[in-house]
Amino acid sequence: MTATLTESYERGAERLLGTVTVACKPGATFTEQIEAALRATLKLFTAEPELGQLLTVRPFDGGDEALGRYLHWQRRYGELLAGAAGRDPAAYRHPPFVAPALVSGVCWRISTRLQAEGARGLEQLLPELLEFVLVSYFGAEQAKRLAGAY
Repeated sequence: MTATLTESYERGAERLLGTVTVACKPGATFTEQIEAALRATLKLFTAEPELGQLLTVRPFDGGDEALGRYLHWQRRYGELLAGAAGRDPAAYRHPPFVAPALVSGVCWRISTRLQAEGARGLEQLLPELLEFVLVSYFGAEQAKRLAGAY
């Protein structure tokens, strides 16, 4: 990743973090926070598909530095996810590697949609992504029920 691309990636990741932070209201439940974060992410990437591409696709076109920045942000977003889950007594507890893996899975699904169809219909991924994340914290049956509410 060139210095310019690295700088663009960092700015984009910080921007997404700000967008997600604003969307997650204090006092909201874990499920509400995950829904809000995913909705805000999909809305932002629909409006700016080049940003979605930058954050989910471009790191894999670069070398070690690009992947290092991607992994750094996966861990950072994973820490936020794990922290929110930790405040929900009903959520399953996991080893530290699980939350960043879930974040990476969400990125993968967004990237495949962006590559195949562009931003068209991106926001329709919300129930699928919400269920994907929640199944790891509440099991399949409850995740399907919770995701279906949105």
